[in-house]
Amino acid sequence: MKYLYIIFLSSCLSLFSQDAVENSSTSEVIESLEAVKKRVKESIDAHAYDEDSNKRSYKVVYEGENVRLLIMKRNGSAPINKGLVIDFSTVYRFDKISKRVRDIAYVNIWTSRLRNKKSNKWVKHKVIMRVYGHDHAETIVKAIKDYNKLLKAKK
Repeated sequence: MKYLYIIFLSSCLSLFSQDAVENSSTSEVIESLEAVKKRVKESIDAHAYDEDSNKRSYKVVYEGENVRLLIMKRNGSAPINKGLVIDFSTVYRFDKISKRVRDIAYVNIWTSRLRNKKSNKWVKHKVIMRVYGHDHAETIVKAIKDYNKLLKAKK
């Protein structure tokens, strides 16, 4: 079943479907939700690490629209814990990318994470990712921003 969403924003008509998004004011096609999910997963899996380590990488696992961020062992064989369930549809703030020497960057995103699955309790949480390559950090932030916009439009 496909859904169609129509949103009017200051004389700009946007049509959202599950396949793609078309912006009628510029006639550009924006990626589908599945394509953006794939881009988020690929960019985080390839370039994001735990904030305190340069060996323990992040791995993205989707649970519906939510993301489970797993921290993997140094050899990447298994996760070290159950991970955090993150809701990227409720991002409070994207902090500026913190660029450091030796091409290291930190991505900081304030969002909601699931604290208690039984009571469905969500709390505000700061996700911190260490990224090697300033351009990779920008790619991750852009992918998450695109994902956030599509999720907000879907609500």
